[in-house]
Amino acid sequence: MGIHKAYYARDWKALASYAKPFCEDTARLKETHVLVRELEAGSLDEVFRIQQGEVWSPNGEQRDLIYKLGLMHTSMSVGDVVEDPEGVFWECRPVGWNNLGRMKVTADESPEQPTLQKEGA
Repeated sequence: MGIHKAYYARDWKALASYAKPFCEDTARLKETHVLVRELEAGSLDEVFRIQQGEVWSPNGEQRDLIYKLGLMHTSMSVGDVVEDPEGVFWECRPVGWNNLGRMKVTADESPEQPTLQKEGA
């Protein structure tokens, strides 16, 4: 168990291309994704399950948050990203997860807009 961070893709239409990873340039994560929330989970697959709309927003409870963040999807989907408790970022793929590597996150003025720097940079 540990705290995971769920980042949703800003442009859900771009997620339609399943042939290649959506988040190829992790340094641009703050431009392509937005932090939706932090949650306690035991695995990436548990994060995915918890982040399905019927689980965390069965009656539309999170609709205002989703709109406020400029998003159009409540359920985690292909192209969305999870940061695990060790600071490793994972992109949700049609089957499984793509390891995007470890990044150093420093908050700027907006908590949902982290500044990402590769370790050692």
